[in-house]
Amino acid sequence: MVDFFLKRKIKELRRQHKRNKRFMNYTDLQRVCILFDMADYEYIAPLVDKLIADGKDVMAWTYAARGIAFSDYPPCYHVITDRDLTFCYFPKKYLMNRYLGFPADLLIDLCYIPHALNEYFVASSPALYRLGLKTADPLWYDMIVDIRGQEKEEMEKNAADVLFYLKNLRVK
Repeated sequence: MVDFFLKRKIKELRRQHKRNKRFMNYTDLQRVCILFDMADYEYIAPLVDKLIADGKDVMAWTYAARGIAFSDYPPCYHVITDRDLTFCYFPKKYLMNRYLGFPADLLIDLCYIPHALNEYFVASSPALYRLGLKTADPLWYDMIVDIRGQEKEEMEKNAADVLFYLKNLRVK
């Protein structure tokens, strides 16, 4: 119930949505933003490392709900906690400035469990090209990937498959 206003804002963004779908070649991508579930960090880290090794500027975002312990992550990882949110569950201004200030060419949403905060980040993303999993709302994405029946235990393989699809997609 706390996220009522956030969900209402997402509905408003949905009505105003006029973004044209766009695809980009992997070689043209320079900045990548990744949204992921906190529990999948160990599976996402190889994907982030590979993107960085390929010369991409990467920023990975996750949400740590109250009671979830997390350790220190490298600088390209941003962990959102309850302290970063307002009473109505909106991200605080400094957090949104940091998120919107990273002009990503590609947004990769690897969250299996849909939640309002993640959808708000996707809806307000300035990314030119957006990729999501089949569990996500297709309105916000340019490409939806249905991989391995969405088995959470196969997240490492799924992250590698996402990179494979990105590298092999050719756009004129």
